[in-house]
Amino acid sequence: MDIKNFDRNKGLGGSDIPALLGLSKWKTPLALYLEKTNETEESSSSKHEHLLNMGNMLEPYVIESFEKETGEKITRRQERIFHPKYDFLWATIDGMCGNLVFEVKTTSSLVCAWKYGLPPYVEAQVAYYSYLTNSDGAKIITLFRDTGEIKTYDYQRNLQKEEEIIKYAVDFWDKVCKRTPPLPFDYAETQLLYKHAVVDKKATASIEDIEAVSRMVRLKSDIKQMETEFDALKTAICIKIGDAAILEDSLGECLATWKERSGSRVSTDILKKKYPQIYSECLSKTTTRTFNLKMGEMQNDA
Repeated sequence: MDIKNFDRNKGLGGSDIPALLGLSKWKTPLALYLEKTNETEESSSSKHEHLLNMGNMLEPYVIESFEKETGEKITRRQERIFHPKYDFLWATIDGMCGNLVFEVKTTSSLVCAWKYGLPPYVEAQVAYYSYLTNSDGAKIITLFRDTGEIKTYDYQRNLQKEEEIIKYAVDFWDKVCKRTPPLPFDYAETQLLYKHAVVDKKATASIEDIEAVSRMVRLKSDIKQMETEFDALKTAICIKIGDAAILEDSLGECLATWKERSGSRVSTDILKKKYPQIYSECLSKTTTRTFNLKMGEMQNDA
């Protein structure tokens, strides 16, 4: 099978497992759902893509270093494995070391998740690999890019955990097939899920909904009051600093700074006036939904 031309959206691979379990810092379950249903572009950030590409480039070096140091041979490199029953569950393993899944990771020593052993998102991924390959476990070789140090971590088979992961994956794919999305993580994700509004369509509020809106109104008032108080305190401190740049206590510890910052930005007014054609060509239309509280006298955007 041609790995490069394989459609990742036709199933769930190993890198999808942390996301659907809610263990990924790069992708939420809903973001993964929208990706698999082709309702949005892949949500990986450019920084994440850069790190993935770097990891792929460094993988041969890590494998070669391991083979030279241990004398062991890594086989079945970049082999795609499918679940015997569910063909939508698959994995591309970095290789096998005997009957152990061999997984290569690259990271930074500054990433706290690695300080206490194998991070949960990596453990979930190799547990999934171990189940699909029916191996004895997994050996994870991690290169810390900033120090050049290479560490080895081991995963011992836990069949109960692995079967739970498979069940989660099967349930998640069932939601994809039935177009039943997981709950949004936050307001931004809710906007991704419900991009458009049907004009004049109304939803009926429950008692819990009314209580939630009332609570939001009170919070909005509290936030406005705190912002006013914060601005007054900030003004007083800036008056104290005056034309200085730093505010210190009697022991010389910095409490606050008020420094100049220079920057450049494009003036849309000037651009529109002097180069109207270029301005119009650079315009891009976007549509977003705006949430407003209407209870009582609250009319401001929330």
